[in-house]
Amino acid sequence: MTKRKYPGIFRALLLFSLLALLVSCASSRLTPQVVIDRALVAMGELETYRAELTVSTVSTVEGETNQFTARVEFVAPDRAHVTQSSAHENLESITIGDTLYSRDPSTNEWRESKSPLPPSSLNIAAGLGEAVRFLVGVTQLDDEAIDGADSYHYKGAIDMKARWQDEKAKLDPSQPDYEQRLQGFEQLDLVTFDVEVELWVTKKDSLVRKMVVRQEIVEPGGTGVAGGGEARMSTTAVYRFLDFNQSIQIEPP
Repeated sequence: MTKRKYPGIFRALLLFSLLALLVSCASSRLTPQVVIDRALVAMGELETYRAELTVSTVSTVEGETNQFTARVEFVAPDRAHVTQSSAHENLESITIGDTLYSRDPSTNEWRESKSPLPPSSLNIAAGLGEAVRFLVGVTQLDDEAIDGADSYHYKGAIDMKARWQDEKAKLDPSQPDYEQRLQGFEQLDLVTFDVEVELWVTKKDSLVRKMVVRQEIVEPGGTGVAGGGEARMSTTAVYRFLDFNQSIQIEPP
């Protein structure tokens, strides 16, 4: 009886096994930090986008909840259209380079002035890297769909002590306000900061679709607290990013 040989089949199975092993190894290297780092780079390279921000704050000193919302349109490198709304006022501004156009809420008229902030400060997508600096203890939660896009979901915390130490080390002793700023950092050592961050990063294009920042601040013997008790403030900020690299026009009013 002639022994049959199947060299073609064996080679195909071997190739399939090797490919599966390579895919498995690549997937295992896709750690939360790798995904987040890629997303931060991708967000910094966006030409245009829109962002929606909602901030809710509860304070034991004021005894009330305040909410602030904003909508931002950004066109690289230096154009931004911002609308802001709170219980007290509605504001709108357009920044083009170093020129700021702001709408007077009482007369509805536009005023032109020199922008007090550099254009880069308005690019909140590019600024996410600074926002999540010193992110520690990152864990991966169940995937979710954000605005129809399959996304990784991560949760971590900001090491605020490390952040303050880093900022403190950057102080320039030659500056006239050095002692004052140094004193401010020393006072921060008495305050407890708990900052939790959640990020949703799309699987397809490595972009941050949503970010939630929850911050709890506790100050012992807080100013304005009866009996010198602790002052406590809780803040939740929800960021949503959309319309990546879509056509957005920002012109002077």
